[in-house]
Amino acid sequence: MRSIASPRVRGLVALGALLLLGLVGCSKKTTAPNSRPVPEGQQDGRMLMMGWHEQVQLAFSIVDPGTPNSPSDDVLGSFGLVYWADTAGVRTTTFDASQSNQIEPFKLLSSNNVSPMFDFMLDPTVRRIGSDFDSYDFEDFAPGANPAYYARGVLNGQVTTASPVTNRAGAFQHCDDNMIFIPPPKKPARDSVLDVRFGDDPRAAFYVIEISNASNILGTGDVFTNNRLLYGIPSPLLPGTRPEQGFLFLLPGGLGQTGVQFRLARQHWPLFFHIRVSAFDTEGRMVNRINDYLHTVQADAGNNVHFYETLGGSVEVLDPYPDPINPVSPPPVLTRDDAIALFLSFANPIPQGPAHALGRSGGVPNPGPVSSAFSDAMRQMLASPALSQQSVEQRLRVIQAKLAKAPTTP
Repeated sequence: MRSIASPRVRGLVALGALLLLGLVGCSKKTTAPNSRPVPEGQQDGRMLMMGWHEQVQLAFSIVDPGTPNSPSDDVLGSFGLVYWADTAGVRTTTFDASQSNQIEPFKLLSSNNVSPMFDFMLDPTVRRIGSDFDSYDFEDFAPGANPAYYARGVLNGQVTTASPVTNRAGAFQHCDDNMIFIPPPKKPARDSVLDVRFGDDPRAAFYVIEISNASNILGTGDVFTNNRLLYGIPSPLLPGTRPEQGFLFLLPGGLGQTGVQFRLARQHWPLFFHIRVSAFDTEGRMVNRINDYLHTVQADAGNNVHFYETLGGSVEVLDPYPDPINPVSPPPVLTRDDAIALFLSFANPIPQGPAHALGRSGGVPNPGPVSSAFSDAMRQMLASPALSQQSVEQRLRVIQAKLAKAPTTP
């Protein structure tokens, strides 16, 4: 069974967190008679929608002809451009903490009326049976200049005036991806604390943070595979097939540098974590994210080939008791800005070559199974004080205060 949050935390996080976007409501605005700028139902905070434009991601390689001390003879090797489904599209994710088992998506038209996007209801992308938390995704392949969307919860094919309705979610034409992950890629010996801290974006009303297993993308040697490239696609959750173990939580804007820490106790190390952080403003629009690059090197016919691939987040390795003979090396990670600067030193501007749609590739890669050690680490984190009911509720009050001051339009 796939899960992205524990039963205890899941309802608290989704129910209060950004659902408060719905509680903020809309500012008064004169509308035409019989217009409906919001779907019929209740914006009661049980559903949260987020939106963003698709963006092409760059992966590339640099070839060193066996002279690592002479970078002047390095040349650009290969490069690849990837995206999810349509470079013109707008994607959305909706978190649902209600009893709904489907959603009905709507698009806000230029007439200030909402219109159903499809002639059918959408099933969850991720469903946790036995609990009230689902995640839904859809994409608009013909967005307008200022796209805006809602979704309404559907229970067993029925909608009523009491059906839950999301906040309005828009999407900027471009989202930054240069947030800085503060902790080093590998923590020092004797340190068993998973540290999730990052530089704040002043536009962020809240952050969505997903923690999952990173062992399948570190040290495998499988460069430029769909499985690795998938991680770089913009999305609050890893797109496509979800990790079998992992969870999400929310932080109010302004708390990135404080972050959340998890002290782990284990008998077997090391542990490898992928940490995905996406920032959203008061209108549910993605404004920034962490998107570090993983740097790996392979030998090929006397050449050293350096590969640079987007992570769509960052990585953190815990190895408090390293092997004295063969210790795990820190993952070679560099920021997105540093990676792009390196690429532009060989090819400026970025070539507009063919791009590959990972979401249309005939089967999205599976991130793979996880070890019992990682599963145990997940259970410890979900039981930590950082995710207690009191801590979650405190964060939600901070988010509510921020959103209550934010100007909104229907």
